[in-house]
Amino acid sequence: AQPSAIVESSDDAIIGKTLDGIITTWNGGAVRLYGYTAEEAIGHHASFLYPPGRKEEIEAVLLQVRSGRPLDRLETQRVRKDGSLVDISVTFSPILNSSNTIVGVSGISRDITQLVRARQEIAEREERIRLLLDSTAEAIYGIDLGGACIFCNWSCARLLGYESPTDLIGKQMHPLIHHTRSDGTHYSPELSPIFDAMRRREGTHIEDEVIWRADGTSFPVEYWSHPILRNNEVM
Repeated sequence: AQPSAIVESSDDAIIGKTLDGIITTWNGGAVRLYGYTAEEAIGHHASFLYPPGRKEEIEAVLLQVRSGRPLDRLETQRVRKDGSLVDISVTFSPILNSSNTIVGVSGISRDITQLVRARQEIAEREERIRLLLDSTAEAIYGIDLGGACIFCNWSCARLLGYESPTDLIGKQMHPLIHHTRSDGTHYSPELSPIFDAMRRREGTHIEDEVIWRADGTSFPVEYWSHPILRNNEVM
């Protein structure tokens, strides 16, 4: 009785189905997540939980599990009894009998509504930041601790003679645009004021440097470099 008690008390929705998709078991987590009692769900095809346009998912899942392959961490949506949609993460596994024959499908689902909402909020915030960066006339770019470009606005790309910010993403910026001083001497990234700002964890203001364009020409610049800190560590 212990395994069944664990299943019944789980916060996750644990649902057993036949290989044809008919629900055979429905635990307390499924009741709480979907709103249907076990009596309402058992004996029905699981497709009643699938939103319109996604009902074909169940046939693909059943086909994969029939072949003995588990399906891990599928993020999708289901329909509750009240008609509302819920974002879930679900893992499907084959149910085996004593002869090691696949006789059913087990689905373990977890409500990820808060996770999806947080992702959406982050994406919206990043989009607002991107629009702000692209609307400014100043050239702005960022590098990781290894010196590779991780973001770049359109003004920066145009100033440096590139067609798009994507032409710079992932590129080592020092050898691309900072490789030579105004007096014509070359210098390594370690001597760059930008890397010095990272080491000292404080901003740097430079007025006497040159930047090199994609076509090999240079121009004098004034720029500010600011390390990005998280928990007092340079990112």
